[in-house]
Amino acid sequence: MGLVQIGSPDAMNELAALLADKEADARIGAAGALGHCGPTAAPLLRFKVLTGDEEPAVLAECLSGLMALSPSASFEFVARFVDQKHPLLYEHAALALSESRLPGVFELLKEKWTTTFDREFKQTLLLPIALTRSQEARDFLISVLETGEVKMATAAIAALCIYREDATMRKRAEEAIGGPNKAQMLAALRRVLE
Repeated sequence: MGLVQIGSPDAMNELAALLADKEADARIGAAGALGHCGPTAAPLLRFKVLTGDEEPAVLAECLSGLMALSPSASFEFVARFVDQKHPLLYEHAALALSESRLPGVFELLKEKWTTTFDREFKQTLLLPIALTRSQEARDFLISVLETGEVKMATAAIAALCIYREDATMRKRAEEAIGGPNKAQMLAALRRVLE
């Protein structure tokens, strides 16, 4: 990171070597540093994602770095990994996309959510959906609460923690909760939002 910060011409070569290091922490650090090297680092980060790594945190750093370096140019590439075919990557890819706050992220994540029957995948997508912080995302989370389905609503409540300071969102969430598990769900909501 020091080489990157001083603009060393050797930084990319050193980071490329570290990206292949046997120690996971070295690879994670290299991927994180590449995220500060400018758009010229994007091909190296893409290559690492495509070739894989036994440590998911390395690939998570690569995906985040790509979205930090060139969000628009990396959108389609990163979006490919928000898929059940990539069980070790889909959460990281969804989070990297949502943190970019690019237009279209909510729509992409909602489409992934609505076109699958995999409940774990759906639950995992709720936090990235919330992190888009769009009005559509807020409405969507409220609609999940309104279904009354306990596991999905519990995951939606966990995602709502990012709105902890938003009294309007808290009120909407409380009003959306109903059904036979209302007391349990309201208690969970209060724990998350307080």
